[in-house]
Amino acid sequence: MRIHELLPTQRNEIFLQIKKSGLHPGAFEWYEVGSAFTNGILVPQLQYSDTKFVFRFDRHGDRPWSVYSPAETELTKLVRGDNWWHTEYAVSEWLSCLKREVEAPDLWRGIRDNKAMFGGNIGSKLVSEEVFTRDERLRIATSVGQIQSFAAKTLKKDRDRLAFIEDRLQYIVESSERLGRKDWMNLTIGVLTNIAVGAALAPDAAREFLQIAASALGWVFQGLPLLPTPLR
Repeated sequence: MRIHELLPTQRNEIFLQIKKSGLHPGAFEWYEVGSAFTNGILVPQLQYSDTKFVFRFDRHGDRPWSVYSPAETELTKLVRGDNWWHTEYAVSEWLSCLKREVEAPDLWRGIRDNKAMFGGNIGSKLVSEEVFTRDERLRIATSVGQIQSFAAKTLKKDRDRLAFIEDRLQYIVESSERLGRKDWMNLTIGVLTNIAVGAALAPDAAREFLQIAASALGWVFQGLPLLPTPLR
């Protein structure tokens, strides 16, 4: 079986493109796979980590073809080129799309994880649909105030992001005045997840923010009859 290989200098150029993209070259592996166009030919394929995201340096006749995933608006894209420079451009486009996808948060998983963090009562038939009492609403406002204080200390130099967080936290407080308990719980999980993503918090900062929120509001989600304690 014939093997179509890249030149060492071409592989080096790909290496430098990966570094320029902000991804780590060590997360990529080279393989030889069958051509998508010509039987009996093996072509180089670059795969990212343990994902299904790949770039195949294919050939069809005497023309280079780029087959890669992910693409800008689709899972897989095929691009015909006339020379190596076209292939290099396709690699650059692929790396941009790849970085976007691998760094994007899984919002659906975040919702599931956050529900577990806040307690297992959400969705339970034991959770009442009754509205909160006046004392409970006041306590929710106090608990949300603790979360806001933490955000203010963490983002005191970033007024725009802090304003965004304060606005969303106020929405949580206002919602407690009109929603039943179960609906409020689900809304609150969604809003807190939205804050972590919308404020572009770093992963560690987002995790800490949600842990602080879970500590402050745990008495609602877990039904704990405890007075709120100051956050450290």
